[in-house]
Amino acid sequence: MSNNTIWFQVPSDWVDALTAGDETLLPESARKYKDAFRQFMFNFIQNGTILSVAQSPYFSTQHDVRPYGVLPCDVVDMKVSYPYDLI
Repeated sequence: MSNNTIWFQVPSDWVDALTAGDETLLPESARKYKDAFRQFMFNFIQNGTILSVAQSPYFSTQHDVRPYGVLPCDVVDMKVSYPYDLI
């Protein structure tokens, strides 16, 4: 089975919660985005495997969680792998 990889820009304070798949790990400052976190996990991360996360955050006004109502923030690049049969 082959895999396809996609890079996402995600809020830097979401990394621990995304890699563990556990919204309770969101920091207090990000708790207001719990619904956005759930939607992003369901749509993009749930069936994939997180391969890597960049170490250096940077500010972005247009990131992959913006459509879910998350305001501009510091983000990191996250590489996710999916089996071809899911794409």
